[in-house]
Amino acid sequence: MGGETGAQDTTGSPGELVVKSRLCLGLPFDDPNNELGRSLEQVEARTYRIRSPIRLLDEHSRAGFWSDGWGVLPFSFSRENLDDLYVYRVRNK
Repeated sequence: MGGETGAQDTTGSPGELVVKSRLCLGLPFDDPNNELGRSLEQVEARTYRIRSPIRLLDEHSRAGFWSDGWGVLPFSFSRENLDDLYVYRVRNK
């Protein structure tokens, strides 16, 4: 709740939490070569699972990443983990 999408030039306030998905396609904000990346410490890694096997987008099933002669498949089924989430805290400078 209260989350915001971070941009390339995003900076964080001490104590603020930053969450990154393994599947995100954005720039790596946790890179130690940028200012935000140098101020982050990882506090948790959590696997994201859902109970339903119906998937609209999933790297382990054909949904969203697979097509046939009719086009992209609208859904598929999988019992695999959906994603990995990494939680970081912005350190005091």
